Formats: sequence, C-alpha cells, structure tokens
Amino acid sequence: MISRSDLLWWLGALHTDCYIWEKDNDIKELRLRVGKQSYEMLVKWKSVLEKMTGKSHIIKKSTYLDKRSKKSNSYFEVRISSSILLKKVLQVLPTKSFKFDSNFVEWIKTMSLGPYLAGIIDGDGCIQIRKRYFDSGYERLIKIADCTSKKLLILQQLFLKESLPKGYITEYKNHSDLWIYINKRLDKWLKDNVAPHISISHKLQKIAQMPRWRISGKPGNRLM
Repeated sequence: MISRSDLLWWLGALHTDCYIWEKDNDIKELRLRVGKQSYEMLVKWKSVLEKMTGKSHIIKKSTYLDKRSKKSNSYFEVRISSSILLKKVLQVLPTKSFKFDSNFVEWIKTMSLGPYLAGIIDGDGCIQIRKRYFDSGYERLIKIADCTSKKLLILQQLFLKESLPKGYITEYKNHSDLWIYINKRLDKWLKDNVAPHISISHKLQKIAQMPRWRISGKPGNRLM
C-alpha cells in the first residue's frame, strides 16, 4: 500500500525529471534517468513504482564518453514500458493521468504541498546560498527550473495558498527558473514539511542546515 506522501513525492519527481513517451494519445513509456549525484532519488522513485505495480524493476547503468572533457560518465535509469504495468500505475494516480494538467492542478491544491515540493526539489530544484549584492551578507533561495513558466506559475499559487512567499520567475530562451527567498517562516516550513521527504542527501543537508551566516561587512566574515 502506497502512502499519500510517497505518491505526492513520486508525482513531484515525475513532473520535473521524468521522460514520458506518448504516441497516438497513448503513454508508451516512463523513464527516469539520473546521474550519480541523484541516484538516491532514483532508488526511492523505483521503490514507490514497485508498490504501484507489484513488480520489481531494474536500475540500468550506462556509460558514455563526454567529448568535451574526454571523461567517461555514468547514468542510471528505471524504465517502464509494459502497457499492463502502466495501466496499474494510472489506476493509482488521482487523475488517472501522468500529465501536469488542469485536473491535476485542481487536485494538488487540496493536498499537502510539502511532499510534492520535495519531489520537485529532488528532480529539478535546489537550495542555493549566494552573496547579496547590496552588502556582504548571504541569502538562501529555492531554485526550481522548468522548460516553461506555466508550471512555475502554478507553484507560485501553491506557495501563496500556504501563506508563503511566491518568489519570482526569470525566463530564458530554453527554460524558466523560479526563485524564492527563504525567510524565517519558509525556513521552518521547509524543515517541517519538505525535509522529511527529500531523498538526495546533499539537498536535504541544504534544507536542514541552520541559516547561520554573518551579515556585517567586517574583513574575514564568511559563510558559516
């Protein structure tokens, strides 16, 4: 039996980092491919998938040569293409669809944002610490990337629903980024509602760490 929080996390990862192959309005394949740094996410995603399908799935490792660096890199993937298993997964999903569509948006508005956001951060998000431009202090931000701003605008609405800052969106030629400054309220909310569901260790550390940075301009001050 799959828990609601695991389902929400799985969908967050699905909607950000998963390849969905569709042909003739029919889903033919789901594939999650990650590098070594995101292997923990793949393991969790596979575990939830196995609860949905009642079947074990294999993590396949592949190696490719980076022509620029001339170094070999590895990636790992879980793939599901069986029509029977795909139908089993769809039966578990609340809207019977893999898509981030209007039906899903209406449903997610009634759910807890924390686990879903954890899946998004594991997939295409991060916690950044950067120097402020107006003084010598530092700031922490959530950054979430997507190919368009459409999904990010919905995420802003979900943050506002939780009485949290919605941040701002920057649009580029091939993608858009959502940036949200982490204030005290958001910091506590992330620790309580998102951190328990994060699967990637280094991202969890960025969320769970205490925001201990100095803000004065004296020489020698640095990020703690």
